[in-house]
Amino acid sequence: MIIVRITGGLGNQMFQYALGRSLSEISGKNLKLDISAYQTYNTHNFLLDKLNTRYEIVAQKEVEQIFGAKKRISIPFISSNKVKIVKEKALYFNPNIMNVKKDAYFIGYWQSEKYFKNIRSKILEEFQPNEKISEKRKEILNEIKSARSPISVHIRRGDYVSNIKANNIHGTCEPEWYKTAANSIKNYFEDVTYFVFSDDPDWVKRNIRFDQKTILVEPDVDGKDYEDLYMMAACDGHIIANSTFSWWGAWLNSKSNKRVIAPSRWFKSQTIKNVDLIPADWICL
Repeated sequence: MIIVRITGGLGNQMFQYALGRSLSEISGKNLKLDISAYQTYNTHNFLLDKLNTRYEIVAQKEVEQIFGAKKRISIPFISSNKVKIVKEKALYFNPNIMNVKKDAYFIGYWQSEKYFKNIRSKILEEFQPNEKISEKRKEILNEIKSARSPISVHIRRGDYVSNIKANNIHGTCEPEWYKTAANSIKNYFEDVTYFVFSDDPDWVKRNIRFDQKTILVEPDVDGKDYEDLYMMAACDGHIIANSTFSWWGAWLNSKSNKRVIAPSRWFKSQTIKNVDLIPADWICL
């Protein structure tokens, strides 16, 4: 079996799941998710169950058997086979991961489409909401579909601003960068309408100005962030933040003529590199 440890917000959960689904398809093994982190993790909720995903939840006793009471070592796992513990060593694509043959437990973020591009059609199918979206978001979705060239703009602030540690690692994309990105996206589309998604709408109102029609999508507090991804993916183009959430909003767009503008500097910290995060056909500024 393939077991993947799930943690973080929805964007991270999707990367982790996508790796597991890909390895499950390659190996023919069942996919199980360890979601025990959400018993004490208060920052984000587990949301993969709101999508058309296919998995089993691994029992806590099975996880304990893998790691033992004190040491993180492989020990017999119910059958006579051993479970290999695979921990991500760096934020870049490791092709050896795709060759794991034994039952394995995966720990990491796995932020590269190279882990799952081979099953893109399956991922597109499974990362769809499994319930009808809310009426409020349906209205916005209709506006997106009726616009000639809808462009999603994601502005991530939240803990990237309020948390000193997070800010030192991630930083934020500032107004001037969004202005440059907007000028770039207009090279590919006419009569652009910007649909701006942000966790800090008040900051957006004070600081972001585009010279074409702009609709601010007010964030909802119902916890259905996956519906926002669904709306982003319906756009023709995307200006994304240094956020896995908006990364998925762009990646899930299956239109052949889409354009994605991404920040060339994903991390503020100079010590962290992720060279395999941005797909080759996206534009980095």
